[in-house]
Amino acid sequence: MTSAVLPRPVLADSVTRVLPVTTALVARICDKRQTPELVSWLATNVPVPALGHLKRVKSVQLGDGTALFVLIDLLECVFPALALKPPVEPGGAAPQPGLADTLYAAPVAAGRPLTRRQYTQSAALWPTVFHRDQRLEAHAVMRAVDAVAAAQGGGAWLQPAAPPPPPQPAPAAAPYLCTGYEAFVTREPCVMCAMALLHSRIGRVYYGRRRPDGALGSLCKLHVTEGLNHRFEVFAGLCEELCEQVGGEDGS
Repeated sequence: MTSAVLPRPVLADSVTRVLPVTTALVARICDKRQTPELVSWLATNVPVPALGHLKRVKSVQLGDGTALFVLIDLLECVFPALALKPPVEPGGAAPQPGLADTLYAAPVAAGRPLTRRQYTQSAALWPTVFHRDQRLEAHAVMRAVDAVAAAQGGGAWLQPAAPPPPPQPAPAAAPYLCTGYEAFVTREPCVMCAMALLHSRIGRVYYGRRRPDGALGSLCKLHVTEGLNHRFEVFAGLCEELCEQVGGEDGS
């Protein structure tokens, strides 16, 4: 099987890029007990919309213990004439009592992370706020179950661009979600996805390659676990060699 017949997602550059790095001005908090007050004061008096994806405080392990540093502003906003290459000298005036006089330049991610990979990059520099976009990174099994629910008038993630017409009441005899369905996935579903299949009443699952945290044979055998209110059949090794060539970290 050649790569030419293996589809690849074509995504926006903002999703696949390595986040650019900029420089922020930070200061050490003298008294940790003042942290909430300082953060509140900075949020009101020195908002930094461009860095809204970053948390205001970072904990750093130093030789004398754990220290807290607070993000003041973008360095280019404080010293615009120096751009991004200033020799920040110690002894500068702190913007608020409770902060040490010594100011530091710290590298931070300049853009909001859209994916787990970008979040990992950003968080390695400075604590980062991240809200996972299920449309980009939801596990394939979860998206498939949601697509079935959407076809039945429900669903949580797959929202169409235009408002759909009001769903028609399902016939009384209509099956519940995936009752009687068969699922084909490249990788063994994780616990979360296996539970979604179980709760949707899937009938049978085929998968290609195993995974250490797989819940249908590797880590556990959720589909035959005593005490659960549904069981289903599972078959592993379907087109295993081909499945080794496809699929991502989300599993399926």
